[in-house]
Amino acid sequence: MAQTFADTVFFTNSGAEAVECAIKMARRYHYAAGAPDRYRLITFQGAFHGRTLATIAAGGRFLVIRAFVATVVATAMSVLERTLQNAVDIKSEHDLTV
Repeated sequence: MAQTFADTVFFTNSGAEAVECAIKMARRYHYAAGAPDRYRLITFQGAFHGRTLATIAAGGRFLVIRAFVATVVATAMSVLERTLQNAVDIKSEHDLTV
């Protein structure tokens, strides 16, 4: 049987996941083919490509990107602070019981 263009499929839950998957697959293809410098994408500036970091960046709307990244960084810092505080609390409890 001859191969066709659709011998392999990848199912996603949303358009954003499909676009992000396409971005990653294209970048991986060029990396594996020995052209890692081929990472740029052609997109419509200001268009909606999805709600993931990669798809928001692909739209090229700076204010949206900045707001999204600020939220991600703030959330990551909050999680990191709680994790570090938990580690200190656990160490303090351990020091008291020794």
